[in-house]
Amino acid sequence: MDLSPQQEKFAQAVAAGKTLSDAYRSAYNVRPTTLAKSVHESSSTLMANVKIASRIEELRAPVIARARVTLEAHLDALGVLSERAAARGLYNTAIYAELARGRACGLYAKKAATVSTSAPAFDLSNLTDEELAELQRLTIKATVGSQVSAAG
Repeated sequence: MDLSPQQEKFAQAVAAGKTLSDAYRSAYNVRPTTLAKSVHESSSTLMANVKIASRIEELRAPVIARARVTLEAHLDALGVLSERAAARGLYNTAIYAELARGRACGLYAKKAATVSTSAPAFDLSNLTDEELAELQRLTIKATVGSQVSAAG
């Protein structure tokens, strides 16, 4: 796969978990005056490049294999988090977990190939540190996975 040094650096940054915009900023010479919209559009264009998306998948494959993450386990974990949140009256959190489950299953058609770096605000004060860490891990995984599948 012949990527430029900047494309390779971008792919490695995305595979490491950076947002598309942050990965773009780390790989390319972005001036402080560059509009966030321009960075977003440029990073989205890079993700639409099949070679770059393939390289990101290639970089993630060993990590995913070591983690032994399966769709079934991922969905089960999101289900447990949803149930725990609902049991505590954290309905927004429960709904968000269910939406993540639905996205992971492909239940929601994409209407636009946009990437958001912000998430709705939820009251997570009643979750344990382990539950918060697991929610963060699964949310990142769902977000990153949807970015790669949107490019393919």
